[in-house]
Amino acid sequence: MGNYFLDLNGRPHLKWIVINDNDSHFHLLVSKYINDNEEVICMFVMNACFETDKADEQRLMAKAQKNQKEIEGAKGLVSYECWRTEHKDTVEYVFVSKWEKQDDFKAWISREEHVNEHKARRQMQRESGVKPQSALKKTLRSYEVYSVATEAAK
Repeated sequence: MGNYFLDLNGRPHLKWIVINDNDSHFHLLVSKYINDNEEVICMFVMNACFETDKADEQRLMAKAQKNQKEIEGAKGLVSYECWRTEHKDTVEYVFVSKWEKQDDFKAWISREEHVNEHKARRQMQRESGVKPQSALKKTLRSYEVYSVATEAAK
């Protein structure tokens, strides 16, 4: 099984395929894993990219640590990684989570404590009128596996 690695649940998993989306940033697009019956299963991949000034990188580091703790053990989670890159004046963190299905991701992101945390932050900003010193540029992308071989056979 040289072309495989084990995911968080110890399941064999096909290697990643990464492509360029023409904006100088690379994003994970497709990935598959093998279930207990040795069948290749499609999955849902969520990519959340955050970019900020280098001086405010500590904020992203804290977010990465918090995300790692919160996502561990989530139902349907196959794997989670945090990627980091530097640009001239900014730093970018990309949180890549792979899920057995999109509904697993939706359930995790819609959990009450996460939704309430965002509501509280927005409420605090409205009441105080104070916004964070440095804004985070946030880009969300989600993907499902696309099999070129399967489409070509149709």
